[in-house]
Amino acid sequence: AYEISLGLVGSEMCIRDRDSGPKQGGFLRYAAETTPDTLDPHLTAVSDIYQFGFMSLGRLLELNRDGSIKPLVAKSWTVSADGSQVTFELEKGVKFHDGTVADANAIKWNFDRMMDPDEGSPQRADLQSKLGSIEAPDSSTIVLTLIKAFRPFIPQIASERVGWTVSPAAVDKHGGGRNGDYGKNPVGTGPYKFVEWVPDQKVVFERNADFWDSPKPYLDGIVNLALPDPGVRVAMLRTGEADYGTYTGVSGVHLPLLEGSSKVKVVQQVGAGNGIFQINTTIPPFDNKALRQAFAYAMDREALITGAWGGVGIPGYLMTPLGWGFNPDLKPMQTDLVKAKEKMIEAGFPDGTTMPIGCAASGTYGLVCEVAQALAAEIGIKLEPHIILNNIYFNRQKGAMSDPGMMNRGWSVRVDPHTLLQFMGHSKGFHNLGAYVNPESDALIDKASVEYDTAKARLLYDQIHTILAEEAAMVWYLRRINIFAMSADLEGFKPPMPPVNQTFRDVWFDR
Repeated sequence: AYEISLGLVGSEMCIRDRDSGPKQGGFLRYAAETTPDTLDPHLTAVSDIYQFGFMSLGRLLELNRDGSIKPLVAKSWTVSADGSQVTFELEKGVKFHDGTVADANAIKWNFDRMMDPDEGSPQRADLQSKLGSIEAPDSSTIVLTLIKAFRPFIPQIASERVGWTVSPAAVDKHGGGRNGDYGKNPVGTGPYKFVEWVPDQKVVFERNADFWDSPKPYLDGIVNLALPDPGVRVAMLRTGEADYGTYTGVSGVHLPLLEGSSKVKVVQQVGAGNGIFQINTTIPPFDNKALRQAFAYAMDREALITGAWGGVGIPGYLMTPLGWGFNPDLKPMQTDLVKAKEKMIEAGFPDGTTMPIGCAASGTYGLVCEVAQALAAEIGIKLEPHIILNNIYFNRQKGAMSDPGMMNRGWSVRVDPHTLLQFMGHSKGFHNLGAYVNPESDALIDKASVEYDTAKARLLYDQIHTILAEEAAMVWYLRRINIFAMSADLEGFKPPMPPVNQTFRDVWFDR
């Protein structure tokens, strides 16, 4: 395959050359960590949708493994000279799995649906701040006019929830919305077609024989097994009962077991995500800046990584863990117990205090809370865990962190550093759970979003990271190392970018 890129704005076009070659199929058994809340990408904020969406749904653009953008349903695109309008030319003849045509009108319908306030899409809050209008002047052309120039918009289309397309006919047939059944019967344009979903057990997809990028996919299908226990996932990989581990990988406790098995091969990816404590700075006791800073100084990153992640990870100090926006030399608010205790006195709590913390009901998130409890206790902070079910924990949106006021969160790396900082650090960000408001960081985030020179933009992001860290609105502690574990005879796998963007379109078995 090859791509041709001509400039970032004014003229940008990619041309695709399809490859071919005989590959062996078979069903891939995916040992997955969780099961989804819905398979409708427009109605969920849960990260599990990525696992299934990239297999099945399809989108206008996708990413190369180095993070650059390439065509998918859109065969080419152009960006206006002022950066405010993107015109996509679509591949002709692309069809949804139900046989209906994925033309410009269908793409427009998808954006209109996400923007419709009656649909209640979590993606609306993000889109409405950027997207001014959607037009389909003909069946193969879609024009997106932005409210203003916005560099990260195209990377979002290529990698975020806003980029997925679903069949309008299927939504109409099964019923959309929160009370409809489309979320149990997804229909997209991707390499694999939905077969069945047995909640808390499995989600099954089969090869899309009519996939436009023939002869791909090579596999006959994928069986996604819901296996929340990491020990079970590891055991099944070692015995050959599963062929692939989850994208979040496994803990360092299990890594030697996987690496020591002749049936398993392991691929690692550094900087695949981050780990943070996100704080609501508007409610007691978190409205006390010195107290937040004391907590930040007390969080020993090495201890958190060792205790919760089995030693698999690197200390992180920034929201951005990888890519052109990552600055390895910038390390604000490093662990310092002396400063932490000084901040406790400044905060007015020389004898200590109590702070609540939200913890997901299972997985590494709970372990992080346990380690954080021990670290905070060293400076007199008693953390009180609030256990929250996963479907509630991960679906929270802007301002929804009034209870308990602080949560342990984690995000996969994004292609553009702006995305996560906008989501979580801007006053209008739709994942600004604590309703954090800072005019200075808002202005810098807005300024960086229209800066197309990435060297200049990174200097702005360095300032933003420093402000948010010193405000202790977010306490970053981890650059995640993803562990991809798979059958030794699975070929063609390369770590995707971001790590959740695994389509399984290019893999096959050598059996």
